[in-house]
Amino acid sequence: MPSEKKPHRRAAALRLLLGYYRWLLRLYPAGFRRRYGAEMQAQFRHQARTRLQAGGAAAFLAVFLRITLDSLLEAMRRRAGQTARLKGEAPSWSWLGDVRYSLRSLRRNPLWTLAILLLLALGIGANTAIFSTASSVLLAPLPLPDSQRLLLVENLFKGEIGPQVAFHDFRDIKAASPSLAHGAMALWYAGTLQREGGAERLNGFRVTPDFFSTIGAGFALGSGFSEKEALDDQSVVISHRLWRSRFGASQDILGSSLVIDGQSRTVKGVLARGVDLPYPRPGNDLWLPLSDRHNLAQSRAIFTFFAFVRLRPQATLQGFEKELEAIAMRLQDAYPETNAGRSYAARPLLDAVVGDIRSPLWMLFVSVTALLLLVCANVANLLLARFGARRHELSVRAALGAGRIRLMAQLLWESLLLSLAGALAGLLLARGVLVLLPQLAPPGVPRLEEVSLSPTMLLYALGLALLTTLAFGLVPAWKAGRARGRAALSPRVSRGAGGSSSPLRSGLVVVELALALSLTVGAGLLISSFAQVLAQPPGFRLDSTLTWRVSLPPGRYPDMASVLTYQQRLSQEVEALPGARRLAFSTSLPLSGHDTGSALSIQGAPAVPLAELPSVRWQAVSPGAFRASGIPLLEGRTFQPSDLPSVGPQASAAEDATGSARSSPHLVVVNQALARRHFPQGALGRRIELGVPGGDWHEIIGVVGNVRHRTLEQAPEPRAYDLFGQHGSLSFFAILHTEGDPAALIEPVRAQVAALDPQVPAYELLTMRERLGSSLAVRRFLLTLLAALAVLALLLSALGVYGLLAFAVQERRGEIGIRLALGARPGDVRRLMLGRGAYLAILGIAIGLPAAWAVTRLFSAQLFAVSPADPYTLAMSSLLLVLVALTATYLPARRASLLHPQETLRE
Repeated sequence: MPSEKKPHRRAAALRLLLGYYRWLLRLYPAGFRRRYGAEMQAQFRHQARTRLQAGGAAAFLAVFLRITLDSLLEAMRRRAGQTARLKGEAPSWSWLGDVRYSLRSLRRNPLWTLAILLLLALGIGANTAIFSTASSVLLAPLPLPDSQRLLLVENLFKGEIGPQVAFHDFRDIKAASPSLAHGAMALWYAGTLQREGGAERLNGFRVTPDFFSTIGAGFALGSGFSEKEALDDQSVVISHRLWRSRFGASQDILGSSLVIDGQSRTVKGVLARGVDLPYPRPGNDLWLPLSDRHNLAQSRAIFTFFAFVRLRPQATLQGFEKELEAIAMRLQDAYPETNAGRSYAARPLLDAVVGDIRSPLWMLFVSVTALLLLVCANVANLLLARFGARRHELSVRAALGAGRIRLMAQLLWESLLLSLAGALAGLLLARGVLVLLPQLAPPGVPRLEEVSLSPTMLLYALGLALLTTLAFGLVPAWKAGRARGRAALSPRVSRGAGGSSSPLRSGLVVVELALALSLTVGAGLLISSFAQVLAQPPGFRLDSTLTWRVSLPPGRYPDMASVLTYQQRLSQEVEALPGARRLAFSTSLPLSGHDTGSALSIQGAPAVPLAELPSVRWQAVSPGAFRASGIPLLEGRTFQPSDLPSVGPQASAAEDATGSARSSPHLVVVNQALARRHFPQGALGRRIELGVPGGDWHEIIGVVGNVRHRTLEQAPEPRAYDLFGQHGSLSFFAILHTEGDPAALIEPVRAQVAALDPQVPAYELLTMRERLGSSLAVRRFLLTLLAALAVLALLLSALGVYGLLAFAVQERRGEIGIRLALGARPGDVRRLMLGRGAYLAILGIAIGLPAAWAVTRLFSAQLFAVSPADPYTLAMSSLLLVLVALTATYLPARRASLLHPQETLRE
């Protein structure tokens, strides 16, 4: 069957090419076409048939391109030669001559040329910068070998996705899945590196021995851990960045000892340059062993481990997901107590890394593309206006023999030169933006350090230049080709492509207004969302609060008694500082990004499997933490120093786990959300259990106000507060209530913490206002960028309206003079011109509102408590657009009203 179809396809392709060639012959002079047209068609038919028989689609494309270029060039040459013969001259037309003429023409109008170059540089530069960022962050593969085969396994429970898995569940998945080439687990880790001159807090991971082979990490020195070294837990691998910055890239680092969290560890390897795991955050320097001996790995109900897998070359994501589904079903049957209703899914690691930044970046890209279109419309309007001014010149050239193609080529050359110069300036602007972007962008945006202008971006900018040439140069060039004939020689000609009354120019202004309205509506929605976010009650004190974090090395603080002693000594030292009021401690802090979940059991409630227990957020606090944080007490009481249990050496504390000092009775404070959900009849005196059933019951002694812990946008979740000492951690936050500016106490506090124990540095020293600012940084950054784009769009659209109406006043001087001579008042003339501006604005609104409605759907995920079709925002944006249009119209209208009738009639 395929062999029978080939002749038929070749015949169809030949007919298509012949039809296209006959159309191209129309470009030649009529006399030439009548004399040689039939012979050229016959020769082309023979050549095309031979080429098509020799090749397939490639031959068709080659013939198509060749006849297009040859015909265009030859037709122009023939027409130029014909014109020269008519003038009695030798043909002198050349591409180089047109380029020189275009450069002279642009040089004669420096302000006009500069204005267009600035517009193009702005549009192309902004578009290239954002596209470079989006391409590098969202599309470029991770700097790891075959990173497209790297996946992150996540757990699904009750419709919610959790990025972490249970240790033994993943070991079962890895053993049962044939699609996996490698699989490893990692536990986020932060350790204190002690060196001469002080201690330093560094981020990293505890990883299983197969982790480095899973992500494909190379080593500059040494290697990763073996199974035995993982069990010994005496080794460390460091990043290339840490090796160079702290140890001067010394080759002796391998086998040397580093003191991390008070424990001496042998440097087993140094990762190769650029090897990092930018998930869940970039900048990891320490890699410690992880094995199933760690206490968090003992239960299938603890989901703390990130699971990374590498697929085999022939495996697919869809196939692996089917395997996960089958394995999860088997785990549910085998472990119903912990796995009932739980399943697992996988997604590319790149998706997990870029995470929430994907939607904002595409939103920005759509916005700058709209700005580029607006720039193109503005430039096209300027070119049309200039074409109107040059109409007489072009008509004279046409009358002297210049053909349509010659005139079109002339204007297209000018447009192309402007576009290329604008692209070059835009690349310089984009380069500057990309240099500033890491400083301007909020912290936490992944892969910004990888953003650069690549050859692909250069091609992209060149493509934009060619696109803009076609977008704003083709129509004026086509109109120029029609500017022939005696009527065009009249200097009074005003209607046409270059006139202010041209539908094309008016249409371009309407498009500009519509695009400006779309961007204004987008910015308005983000402003409304931001206002709604700020209006949410945080539930804690934002002012007069300084916070920081400390992590105690387990070797120096082996039990809970030593931890409490450290806290008491730190409180005494810090509270003695001038301006300090009260110091308290907590294992978690609002807006810090640190939080812990736990299962909740209620005494007296029917027993249910662990997987079906409700979940709550949990943290341990010291007495006085609610007053220091400004969290109000609603019922009962909070913790008192007398509630602290007597702790002894038997209350051991693990390095990154909870330490507990069992005493009776255990007390707990809950928030209002937990009390209302689980104890509508009253929570005081009721008993609950946190975590895996079988532990200690906690008596509720108080109910405090709700706190928006993760973000201001997220509603408060049920939360329980345990007493630090009953449970706790070696890593905790300090909360200092101050009398004045909390920032003034940052350095004194840092000094006091270092003086108390030089091996325990204070880090994340921030006021609560700064933490709030960090949590809103991405939203504020997007709002600022989009608002700037909206303001720019309004200014450009105002420029378009002003240019159109200013030209109209110039054209209609005679008409306006007659109106004034016949008794019209200046106010009537102003109203006439203002009405024109209002008419354009209304048309822009009519087109822009549906466009804005469609565009805002793209970033609805960035909105909070505001609908994409918010009527208030749409109305205010429309009103703003009308005001901008009328303001831009006022100056031309005022100038028209001040015209002198006699002077204008004499012109």
